[in-house]
Order: sequence, then structure tokens, then C-alpha cells
Amino acid sequence: MYKLAKVILYEAALPRRKMSARLKIKPVSLELEKVHTAIDQDFDRHLAKCRAFLKLKSVSVTGEGIRETAERIKEILTNLGAEVSLWGNPSFPIVYGRLNANAEKTLIIYGMYDVQPAEERNWMAPPFGAEIHIIKGVGPCVIARGACNSKGVLCGLLNVLETIKANSTFPVNLIFTIEGEEEVGSPQFETFIRAHRDELRGFGVVDFDFMQDLKGKVAILLGLKGIVCMDLVCRGGNSGGPIGTSLHGADSAWVASPVWRLIHSLG
Repeated sequence: MYKLAKVILYEAALPRRKMSARLKIKPVSLELEKVHTAIDQDFDRHLAKCRAFLKLKSVSVTGEGIRETAERIKEILTNLGAEVSLWGNPSFPIVYGRLNANAEKTLIIYGMYDVQPAEERNWMAPPFGAEIHIIKGVGPCVIARGACNSKGVLCGLLNVLETIKANSTFPVNLIFTIEGEEEVGSPQFETFIRAHRDELRGFGVVDFDFMQDLKGKVAILLGLKGIVCMDLVCRGGNSGGPIGTSLHGADSAWVASPVWRLIHSLG
């Protein structure tokens, strides 16, 4: 999963005619092979860091482990050379960081560090144990809440950035906006964006929510949809059905029913 993060991060600066023309970024030497080799050599260490990260119980519904996980991310970003702060509710902070690489372009990275509760009964291993188990047809896998959505992915990205810093240079400046309330509807995120709208400027925004299929091919999905929650209210009155008394169904041909209006709205 690390290689995709490298490819996307470097893509803006690679000497590809179409990309360079669109973003107007000059190709630079990035010593990609050196970075690739370092990532392969550090796999065991990176895996250990991901497992330690997954063991943090960052459950936003209860607040368990949220602050501790945010502090850990802040520490990692600070070690990368970023200026980092914890914004908003101290119990559910947004990790806000800026890494200046003296580059022409800036990339904004979104991430989430919270997870759903692990109350299902059919876990094959402790959900916050991050144990490695052999899965038939797949091989060794880390079993943990958040391994895929999305703490494992986030830690994988941070491992890649650490390796790039140690072996090359960042081709773009980076802005990090990593929240701990995604699983409960991101109640602070709009306020955060509005408060920093003049600072959140870049040529693009990316969520490195990548994955591997059973054959080991790495992919990132585009065009995913979110969730919209709302309450629909339909009232009677006048020609829309009675309010204070009942009405016989025989009158439904000429008096609209609020219930049917709500049912039709679902279609």
C-alpha cells in the first residue's frame, strides 16, 4: 500500500507531459529508486509502527483514545518537519499541520484517525490487538479495527513521508487536515474549513484511502459519495389533508395525503 502513496505524491513532479502541462510543475530529480528500496528495506519497521498505531482505541462515539491518537499524529508530523497544532475541541482535536518544502505547489491531505466501536461478536482476533493472522487465499493480514478504514492507510502514508524525508525531498508543500470525528459526522470540520479558508490553498486535495486487492494490486478509488442526513416534514392543512380530525380514505382522490407525499419523496 505504500507504493501508491509514493506514486501519487510524486506524480505532480514527474516528467509527464500531460500532468506537467496541467499543473505547470517543473520536473525534478527525486531519486525514486532510492526511496523504493528504502521502503522495501524498512517494511518490518513500518509494519510494527502501523500495528502500534492500530492498537490506539480512537473511538469517536465514546471518545476513548481520541486525544492520545491525535497527539501521536502530531508527534509524527512534527518529526517530518511540519508546524502542527491541535485545533478545536480538546477532546476531539483536528490535527492541522503545514510542511514547507519551498516548492512551487501545495497539496492538501485529508485524513481521519477515528474508528467505529468494535462491538461485533464475530471478530477472529481482538479488534485492537493488531494481531497478524493467516487468511486463506490472502496470506498474513493485520486484524484490527481501522486497518482499512482508515488508520492503517493513514499510518502507511506517514511511513512513506518519513522515508521520502530521509532519502529525498518533497516535491510539493503539504498541508495536513486530519480529523477525529469522521465517524460521527465531522461536526467541527466545516467550522475548521471556514476558519482557515485563506490558508487552505493548494492545487488539489487528496485522501490517500488506498487499498490492495487479493492479487496485491494497489488501487485508490475516485468519485466516492458521502452521506447526507435530513428530516423530511410534510404537513396537512387546506387541500393537504386534515390536521385536527380524521378523513375517510374515499376522499383521497381529491385531498392530498402527507403520508403519500413522504413515500413518493423516497423515489
